[in-house]
Amino acid sequence: MQDAWLEKHGFKNAGTWPEVSSRDWRSWKWQFAHRMMDLGTLEKRTGLTREQRTAMGQDLGLPVAVTPYYAALIASSGSTALRRMALPLPEEAMDTDNAFDDPLAEEAHSPVPGLVHRYPDRVLLSVTATCPLYCRYCTRRRYVGRPHHADPNAWWDYLGAHTEVREVIVSGGEPMTLADPALQRLLSRVRANEHVQVIRLSTRTPAVLPCRITDRTAQMLAEFQPLFVLTQFNHPAECTLEAFHAVQKLRMAGIPVLNQMVLLSGVNDNAGTIAELGRRLLVMGVKPYYLHQMDAVKGTAHFRVALDRGIAIMRELRRSVSGIATPKYVIDLPQGGGKVALAPNYVVEYSGTRAWLAGTDDRLHMYEWPEPGNENTEKTREKT
Repeated sequence: MQDAWLEKHGFKNAGTWPEVSSRDWRSWKWQFAHRMMDLGTLEKRTGLTREQRTAMGQDLGLPVAVTPYYAALIASSGSTALRRMALPLPEEAMDTDNAFDDPLAEEAHSPVPGLVHRYPDRVLLSVTATCPLYCRYCTRRRYVGRPHHADPNAWWDYLGAHTEVREVIVSGGEPMTLADPALQRLLSRVRANEHVQVIRLSTRTPAVLPCRITDRTAQMLAEFQPLFVLTQFNHPAECTLEAFHAVQKLRMAGIPVLNQMVLLSGVNDNAGTIAELGRRLLVMGVKPYYLHQMDAVKGTAHFRVALDRGIAIMRELRRSVSGIATPKYVIDLPQGGGKVALAPNYVVEYSGTRAWLAGTDDRLHMYEWPEPGNENTEKTREKT
């Protein structure tokens, strides 16, 4: 697919820094080594607001780090949504009622350090606490950006003993901060358990550090299929030409890519933004999978959207975009209650074997089904 065609459909280059060679700029290791973490550099590259300057001087419990790529994207796009996701605000220091350090009760479901077993058939491995970019809405801000306490040897013992586990989710932090050889060794240890059928790799690198996805990396990941990449694009401006080409390397290696976005106030809390993101993801060959209601984690109240607002957005999406461009709206319930789907209720009334439903055309439509036990009535009549 030609870049000129992609540009007509909203895909742009993120931009570069003129003083950096193209070779360095395309190196994920250079990008990672030059993450911006201090006020002076961020001020120079992104132009901080007064509130962001104030926040940089506060202890927010989550470090600040922004890749040069994402800083260039903030500058070139002028997007306040990207700025809001990447740069701190004073509201992060404000505690609210009914917010938690560990909203999903992962620690309570962690039989060994760094492994979460919350659902019967799958486990999550937190393989690192480091990220290229520390998203300000991070659910795991209780440990991300700090020394990581995990016990890989205990993981392999646990996986070997729990043959009910069918899926392993490789997460973090950002697992793609591991170099290819380390990631390959880790995936090999997972695959050594014959009862594990599927591996999921959760990574935001296609959106914040797309040069991390090289041809060699994609081919290496393909060795461990069935493997799914679960990524996270939250705004159409993150769908750049660089991101497109990163995703294509995965797809050309036969790896399915799905998107798990988060509903964020001031970022994507309207149907138009989510619809446009869905369309661009489909062009990239990425299936919009989940729209996550923001977890009730401390320091993120300013990102959380009312549930009725989220359901109204889903109702509007049903009117405006195709089913394959529409994610499923879900909430991971606080205190380990599990993930449940949220959706508009289209059923207005039941009466016997009939129901009246509200259509996307704002009209009521009647649907009828047979009486219980009479499903074969018409076939019986035909035979007689």
